[in-house]
Amino acid sequence: MTWGDAVPITPLHYCIAYTTKKLRKDWSLPALIVGNFIPDLENPVIFALNRFGVIHLSASGWFIDRLVLHSLVGASTIGLALALLITVYLYPALASTIFKVDAREECKASKKLVAPCLVGAISHVLVDTLHHPYNPLLFPFTTSSVDAFILFGDAELATVVVHVAFLAWVLAILAYEFKKSGGRGFWEAVLVGEKGA
Repeated sequence: MTWGDAVPITPLHYCIAYTTKKLRKDWSLPALIVGNFIPDLENPVIFALNRFGVIHLSASGWFIDRLVLHSLVGASTIGLALALLITVYLYPALASTIFKVDAREECKASKKLVAPCLVGAISHVLVDTLHHPYNPLLFPFTTSSVDAFILFGDAELATVVVHVAFLAWVLAILAYEFKKSGGRGFWEAVLVGEKGA
């Protein structure tokens, strides 16, 4: 398997962020989104380092495209730190520039961002254990893959099932928010969330 065959479909993790926000109305949706996306930041970095011969990672014929940020320790330390920085300093600028949405209030630096960033990163790692062929859940203690949670005991089938289910979930969320907003305030609803709701 090559990296191209295992490209993560990071935006599908959005459904977890959105649903968590619905359950925890006081949490920041931007922090949940960034937390859910952050582990996949390492994928292109690992690919580039491997491609240029800096590192050589493979396990059982699979190209390893996840390691530090896809472990519980990495997600809850480095992943959390990166998620906090991106939520505070980058997300508001991107939301404003690309979608004309003001996310500053929901991204204001405070300890209230810690839990959603952390839960986002950890939930990403746990979702990935359901379908990826290599799951370094216990890195740095071991690089062995934790495969006990792979659905159906078949990573390829599990990947198809998870991707289709998450795609349907994301599309349902987007359709719901579009219908609810009538198109007005759609981007704010899906990128910032309802204030205090």
